[in-house]
Amino acid sequence: MIKKATFIAVAATALAGCVLSSGTRYHVVDPYLFFDRAARGGQFPVVVIGEPFPGKQPYVEAAIIDAMNRQFPRAGGSFGAVQDAGGLHSRYVVVFNAPGRPLAQSICANTASIAPGVGTGAGDTIYASAAYCGDGPYSSSWVSFPNPGSPDSPEFHDAMMRLVMESIPREPDPNERKGNDPKVP
Repeated sequence: MIKKATFIAVAATALAGCVLSSGTRYHVVDPYLFFDRAARGGQFPVVVIGEPFPGKQPYVEAAIIDAMNRQFPRAGGSFGAVQDAGGLHSRYVVVFNAPGRPLAQSICANTASIAPGVGTGAGDTIYASAAYCGDGPYSSSWVSFPNPGSPDSPEFHDAMMRLVMESIPREPDPNERKGNDPKVP
C-alpha cells in the first residue's frame, strides 16, 4: 500500500508542472520559411499581451525570449520584447489569459487592441495563445498549464518552450505533404 501511495504522489507531483493541453494551427504550408528569413533580418519583435504574474512582466518576456533563442539559435539572438509592434510586418505575439481567447487572425490584425488578460492565482490555469504574424497569421498555437507560481520556474520556461516550438513549427504542415516521404512537402 505504501508503494502504491508513493507512486501516486510521485505521479501527481510530476504531472503538476505539465502542460495540460496544447495545439498548433498552420495558416500557410511552411511558416518556417518566412520565419527563418525574417528572424535573421535584424531585430525580430516579440509582443507580450497580458500579465500572468502581475509586476513580473520583464521575467515573463525573458522566458519567452529565452525559449525563442534556444529554439532558433541561428537567428543570433535577434529577438526582442516590444510594447507595440507599431505596424511591423513580421512579429511574434503571445497573449495570456485573454478574454474570449482571440483567434490568430484577430491577434495579427488587431495586435494593439487585444484586451490583456488578468493575473492568475495559485492553483489556477494559465492560458497562452501565440501567433507568428506577417500577412495575417503564418502559424499559431496555444498551451494551458497550471500556474507554477513564478515566471522564473522551470515549469513556466518549459511551457514557453512548448508554445514557441508549436507556434513556429520547423517543418511544413503534415496535412499538406504529398506522398509518403516526410521530407517532401
